[in-house]
Amino acid sequence: MSTANPFTLHSSSAAKLKQNAAHMALWRLTSGFTATKGLMGCREAATRFFDMVQFGATSITARPNGGPAHGALTVPAAPGFLAMSREAASSAAYYWNGTPLATLAEASVLPPNAAIAVLAQNVTGEGPSAFANDQIAVVSFGGALTPPQAAAFYAAVRTYLLAVGAVT
Repeated sequence: MSTANPFTLHSSSAAKLKQNAAHMALWRLTSGFTATKGLMGCREAATRFFDMVQFGATSITARPNGGPAHGALTVPAAPGFLAMSREAASSAAYYWNGTPLATLAEASVLPPNAAIAVLAQNVTGEGPSAFANDQIAVVSFGGALTPPQAAAFYAAVRTYLLAVGAVT
């Protein structure tokens, strides 16, 4: 489990990850979805989320500094790069393989005070849970990504993964 804590990062004056300027991204190598599983992230109680959680056969709930009311995104079940970026207090943008997928209206909340888990969701006071058995090639979190930055980030990660033989 990572020792990176979104609340601690947000609290640093030099940090790029802020309440209204944050991104999370991952490249799944695994096809398909099954049961509820944490792909990455953390939450504090049931009110402050910085996570990606897989629900059922076609959806992922992704909450960059979001609350519990956020809806699920329908994303391809194929391997690929899912990124979300919060550039404003009232919405977050989502990208699939560098292409805009959706922009959802949702008020931001303070980042949770918990370490970020990969292939699980770390819950304050409970520890990691909702473990996933997916294969993930890349995980990223930090400051907000604009649409051109999200596309460029996808292209750079894809170039690297092609070069090392992780994707074809």
